[in-house]
Amino acid sequence: MRKALAALGFVLLSASPALADCATPARITLLRDDLPRSAYGTDSARAALALPYAAMILFVSRPPQSPPGFERGPGPADLLDGGYRFLATMTEFNPATFVSCSGRAVVIAFDGLRDFSVRDYVSAAVRRLGGGYSELGIAFTAAVIAAFPGYDVSVIGYSAGGDVASYIAGSFLLPSITFNAAPSEASILGNDGSRQLNLIARNDWISDRAVTLRGQQFYVPVEGGSHQIEAMIDALAAEAVR
Repeated sequence: MRKALAALGFVLLSASPALADCATPARITLLRDDLPRSAYGTDSARAALALPYAAMILFVSRPPQSPPGFERGPGPADLLDGGYRFLATMTEFNPATFVSCSGRAVVIAFDGLRDFSVRDYVSAAVRRLGGGYSELGIAFTAAVIAAFPGYDVSVIGYSAGGDVASYIAGSFLLPSITFNAAPSEASILGNDGSRQLNLIARNDWISDRAVTLRGQQFYVPVEGGSHQIEAMIDALAAEAVR
C-alpha cells in the first residue's frame, strides 16, 4: 500500500503538521458537476481515477493531515450548530473535508466504522434500521456548500461511510466515488446514477451483494475479497498500470 501511496505523492506521517499547501495544485483529477464518461472506457482508467480518492479515505482519521494539494477543511464541530453539533458529538459523526484552493474544489469524505468505537457502531446500526437516512449528513453537506460558494463539491466514502456518501451525493446531485459501500434503502433510492462510481471488491461479504447501488459499478479483484480500504488501494494500484 505504501508504494501505491508514494507513487501518488501521498505520504502518511505520524507527526501532526498538515501535509499540503492549499495553493499547491492537487495531484488528482478533481470531480466536477459530472464524472467524465470517458474515464470509464477501461478498467485501468477507472482504477487510475479512483485510486487517489481511495487513498484520501486514509486521511479522514488522521487530523490534521491532508493529501498533497489539499488543505484540511472544517468539520462538523466547525460548521454545525446547536442540536446538530451535539448529535454529531454523541454519535461520533466525524467526516472530513479536503479543500483544493487552486482547483476551487472541496471533497467531503466519509470513513467506515472506527474500530472499538461503540457509539460509532450503535449510531450506524440505528441509521440502518431507519433505512440509512442521515439527517446529520444532509445538514453537514449543506453547511459545506454554504461555506464554500463557487467551489465544486464532491463526495467519497468507504464501507458504512460509502452508504452515507451515496445518499448525500444523490440528495444534492453531487459527483461521488464510493468504496465497498454497504447499500441501504436511502443510498439506493437517493443515488441518481449518472454522477456516481461505486467500486466493489469482488466477493466482499458486505458490498458484493445482489442489491447494489445505482450508478456505474466497478468490480475490483481485491485479494481474498478483503473489505479493507488498504487492500482496495493495492488492487487499484495494480489495476491502474495494466
